Amino acid sequence: MDAKKSYTEAIELAMQSNYKDLDLAQNLQNRAACNEQLKHFEEVVADCSAAIGIDKGYAKAYARRSRALERAGKLHEAVYDLVAASILTSFQNDDYRQRSEKLLNDLAKKISHDVMKERKAGNHRPKLSRTFVHQFNHGFTQDPLKAELEKIGQSQDETDLSRIQLALVSLDKGNYDRVIGLCTETLDTCPADQRTIPRLLRGTMHFLYGNTTEAKTDLIYVAQSDHATLKEKSNARIKLACLLLQDQVMPDEVLSRLNDAAELDPSNPDIFFHKAQCYMLFNQFEECLKDFRKCRELQGNNNSTCTFHIAHIEFRIRMSQNPSDMRPFATLEEQISTLGSSEAFVLLGQLYLEMKDFEKAEIFYKRALLPNDDSHNAVVFTQQAMLEMMWHENKDVAQTLLAKALLADPNYSPAVELIMDLELQAGNMEAAKEHYQRCLDLAKSEAELVSVVQAYQIGEAGHAVYANLGIEDQSPLRNP
Repeated sequence: MDAKKSYTEAIELAMQSNYKDLDLAQNLQNRAACNEQLKHFEEVVADCSAAIGIDKGYAKAYARRSRALERAGKLHEAVYDLVAASILTSFQNDDYRQRSEKLLNDLAKKISHDVMKERKAGNHRPKLSRTFVHQFNHGFTQDPLKAELEKIGQSQDETDLSRIQLALVSLDKGNYDRVIGLCTETLDTCPADQRTIPRLLRGTMHFLYGNTTEAKTDLIYVAQSDHATLKEKSNARIKLACLLLQDQVMPDEVLSRLNDAAELDPSNPDIFFHKAQCYMLFNQFEECLKDFRKCRELQGNNNSTCTFHIAHIEFRIRMSQNPSDMRPFATLEEQISTLGSSEAFVLLGQLYLEMKDFEKAEIFYKRALLPNDDSHNAVVFTQQAMLEMMWHENKDVAQTLLAKALLADPNYSPAVELIMDLELQAGNMEAAKEHYQRCLDLAKSEAELVSVVQAYQIGEAGHAVYANLGIEDQSPLRNP
C-alpha cells in the first residue's frame, strides 16, 4: 500500500531526527488507518499508542485504537479509549456516543454472563432482600404456602416442627438460606401424596434466587401433580408464567399461560392480579384495568391494593388521552388520600417526582412511612434519597437516607445501586467498587445486572480517563 509506505518513510525520518511533534503523531495515526484497512490490528494499536504518547489529546487516535482493541476482544480497554475520545470532543461526536453505548452494553453483558456463570459453578446464591420477597408475596392472597404457615401458628417451639414446617417458618422469618435444604430433606423421606407443598415452596425459593431451571422443574411438578390441590396448581401456574417474564419471553406467551390458569381456577383473584400486572408492564392499560377490576371483584371489592392500582391505571388512561389536563392528577390524589394506603402514597410520590413537583413528592413520601415495617420503609427511604438528589442535590442527606434504607433491609439492591452511583459521582472509587461488588452479589439474573455494570463501568472509565488526561471530572460523562 503506497500510502502506508509514505507514512512509514515520514515516521522513520522523524524518528531518526528525534523530532516528535504533532506532524509525527498525525502520520502515526494515518498509518494506523492504513493498517486498520489491512486488518493489522496489533499494528493499529501500536501506532495509535505512539501517537497518543506524543499528543495525549488526540481524540481520533483514541477512537481508532478503541476499534482495534474491540476487534481483539479487549472490551475494557476499548471502552476507556472511546470514553477518552468522547471527553476530548466534549461529547459532541455522535459516532463516538453511539459506539460507546454499544461497547458498554457488550461489556456489561459479558461481565454479567461471566458473573452468573461463576456463581453457578460455585453453587453460590445471591442474598435475598426481605423487601423483594415481601413485594413478590404481596401479589398472592390465595397462596397455599401462607395457608400452611397459618396452620403452624406462632406459639410452637422449632424443636416440635417437621422439616417442611421449619422451612415455612424460616421463609416467614427471613432465614432464606435454610429453606431449600429443608424442603429437599422433606422430599427425601415423605410419601408421594405429600410432595406438593415442599416442591411448591422449593420452586418458589429457586424462583426468588433466579434459578430458573430448578424453579421450572419443581413448579411444573406441582402444576401437573394429581396430588396437588386446585390452589396449589394455580399458584404454580402463575409462578411459571412469571418465570417467562424473567426469561424475556414474548408477552403473548406469558398471558396465554395466565389465561390457562384462569380457565383452571376462574375464581382465583391472584391470577387476574398477575394478568393485570403483565398488561401494565406491556402498556396495555385497558386490559390491565379490566383484570384489576376482576381481581377486586373476586376479593369482595374491599382490597386496597387493587383499588389504588385501578385509580392509577384510570389516571394513566386519562393522561394519555389529554396530557395537558391536570384534573386526572387531582382526582388520583383525592382517591389515594381517601384510601390511606402507604403503598399508594409511594406511587403518588413517584408520580410527582416524575413531574418534578418536589414539594408534593416530599409530602407523600413522608405519609408513606410506616412504623415497624422495614420492608416497606426501605423503599420509601430510597425514594426520598432520589428526591433529595433531584431537588436539593444534597449528597450527604441522600447518603443518610440510603443508610436508613439499608438498616431496614441490608439487601435492598436499589439502595445499594444508588449509593454506588453517588460514590462514582463523588470520585470515591474504593467505596464505589465496594458497593458495585455488593450489587453483583445481590443480582439474581444477567438481565438484572446489565444496567448496574454499565453504570459502574462508565463511571470507573470516566474517572480513570479524566485523571489520565489531567482535567477536572465533568458530569456529562454520566449520560454519554
